[in-house]
Amino acid sequence: MIYHSRLLLIFYILVARFSTHAQTTFLEVSSNWSDSFKEWTIYSVDSLDYEIETYMGLKNPDRANWSEWIAESDDTYTQIRKKWPNRDDVWECRGYTGLITAQAKWRNDPTIWVITTDDLTITWRTEYKNDLNYWYFEDEELGYFTLQTFYAGNPQNWAIDDKAPSLNDEVKQCMIFLALNVTSPRI
Repeated sequence: MIYHSRLLLIFYILVARFSTHAQTTFLEVSSNWSDSFKEWTIYSVDSLDYEIETYMGLKNPDRANWSEWIAESDDTYTQIRKKWPNRDDVWECRGYTGLITAQAKWRNDPTIWVITTDDLTITWRTEYKNDLNYWYFEDEELGYFTLQTFYAGNPQNWAIDDKAPSLNDEVKQCMIFLALNVTSPRI
């Protein structure tokens, strides 16, 4: 009987630990270096207020290949890459939850993206076409998620307002990546 109660306790702890991951609240994203936009840190907290730092950067920073990225923390690992070598308007994000596809709504217009998973299609966009400092997603059922630079015209530091608790963390990472990729200089 004691064995069964211990087993149930261990099972409960494991379920509680992995179920909190889906309820991450993203707070901010910052460039790791003042003179380069190859590496970023995404700051967030889970439902138990544990701080999570997610590294996002070029897969091979020494080669400066801007078509392959990774995002990783203690609990997640996501590969982000261009679907086709010569097109910047279609990206794939592969993680533990599956494939996420991000495609610009119109070719050569990086201000509106359609992000698709197996069971979800959302739109990630800028507020104004000529201002890339503010990005947002909103939905009546899922909530909203915004990304805004601390200082206009400076893409090094971004504030995140995450009110979409049921939206998958990898989808949120994909949205963050798209904004950073579009706004950051290739240095």
